[in-house]
Amino acid sequence: MPTNKIVSFIIPTFNSERTIEKCIRSILSVRANRMEKEIIVVDDRSTDKTVEIAKKLGVKVIVKRRHSGVPESLNMGIQRARGELLALVDSDAYLSPDWLEKGLEEINSGADGVHPHNITRQPDHIHRRLAKLSPIKFFLPTLGDASLVKREVFEKIGLFNDWFAPIGGQDVEIALRAFKAGFKIAQSTKMTHYHDFAPMRGLRNRLKRMIFYQSGRVKAWMMHLDHPFARISLINDWVWFLLYPGLLLLRKLLVLRLTGKS
Repeated sequence: MPTNKIVSFIIPTFNSERTIEKCIRSILSVRANRMEKEIIVVDDRSTDKTVEIAKKLGVKVIVKRRHSGVPESLNMGIQRARGELLALVDSDAYLSPDWLEKGLEEINSGADGVHPHNITRQPDHIHRRLAKLSPIKFFLPTLGDASLVKREVFEKIGLFNDWFAPIGGQDVEIALRAFKAGFKIAQSTKMTHYHDFAPMRGLRNRLKRMIFYQSGRVKAWMMHLDHPFARISLINDWVWFLLYPGLLLLRKLLVLRLTGKS
């Protein structure tokens, strides 16, 4: 059990005005179990009312100097956080009131990090439907969505990898690093959250999300093929492995466009 009794909730945001208030209010409603809650919003240069909404709710808001993606936002939050326990919460995730209680049960039972059960408010994504074709049924716990993790994990393995900017795969890669360093990342079905997802209306937005997430996941597995979890995951999502060269090229083109270098 952490000694300083502080859990720091870190929320990376970018144009999250539709979901950020509900996200923060869900954290405020989480039962603290005699711990102090610190909420830190790290904004990636939003152009909507995200920052304004977060500030009105009285939480700490850090506005970045440049639009650089989720990995750097999470790293800034981790570096500024006071807690020995860190909650990495997506801006479109809503935590259940007993989220922290159930997470602490896992921590007290020996886990160094906990990935919660995800109840999505949208139909299964294409990667989940394709996973049904896989010969092996395996789920790799990650450090994303709404995960709870000890600070000491990052002190030993380092922070999120900037290669995965702006988003997609950073949670998988850092979890594999944690496993390789001997840490235990548990998957909890009792620790729940609702994942509403940022608006993805239109085929263009859905394709962009698929490109970033799937190329990032495969990249993370290929970086850590010396660990059995990565090899099993690669087999489990073999379709995306076959598509990886094309996805990687599309990802690079999107990044060049986003950074204004094209």
